[in-house]
Amino acid sequence: MDKVDKFILRLSRKDALRVQEYMTKLMKGEDTNLDIKKLTGHDDVYRLRVQNTRIIFRRNQTGVRIIDVGYRSEKTYKNF
Repeated sequence: MDKVDKFILRLSRKDALRVQEYMTKLMKGEDTNLDIKKLTGHDDVYRLRVQNTRIIFRRNQTGVRIIDVGYRSEKTYKNF
């Protein structure tokens, strides 16, 4: 079990379903109405905002890879 799965298990059922729904949309490429921003200093790393949760992901030619999921804080963006 990786870090993303552990974080989702700690969320309430309602929040976990919402985060999983957004992650599914992101993986399918249905990202037109999502709050996505590019992280400064990186060419292919983005964040998706889901209320107070952030989904950090990398987008390239082959698709989308989720790097991290966590609550919004100053530590959220420091590892990238």
